[in-house]
Amino acid sequence: DQCKSTNLAFSGVRTTITINETFYCGLASATLFMKTRKKKFESLAYSSIKKMKKFAEDNSWNFSHKVKLLDAEIFVLKQDIDMAKKTYNEAIELAGKHRFIHEQALACERAGTFHSMLGNHITADEYFRRSHELYLKWGAKCKADDVRKKFLTE
Repeated sequence: DQCKSTNLAFSGVRTTITINETFYCGLASATLFMKTRKKKFESLAYSSIKKMKKFAEDNSWNFSHKVKLLDAEIFVLKQDIDMAKKTYNEAIELAGKHRFIHEQALACERAGTFHSMLGNHITADEYFRRSHELYLKWGAKCKADDVRKKFLTE
């Protein structure tokens, strides 16, 4: 029984790693596609969101905000500005509602980067400030400092 329990626990860890790899691969691939326009990154971004949607079918509470953030990144790739704005906000709201503070901070940071690319610097600054505050709340002082140094004007 203990062996079975250990295997189940290990299986859960493996699944968690797979889910996180899928999520961050999707974010990184979307960013890399925007920078390089290489199709392999676009393909990876779309593949990641497809997998994340399957995870969200089984556990919406844990994964719906991740799907929304990946969706927002896809809307950026498609240059659908209005849907990207809307979907970033949905990702931020869901992550907060479901108490994923670190991923709410990440969604704010990505929304800030998006608005900065558009030249909406006041809006970007608001998202970056919120990201900074959320990273501090989560206890990630170094990451909060990184956001402050990279994106916020004193």
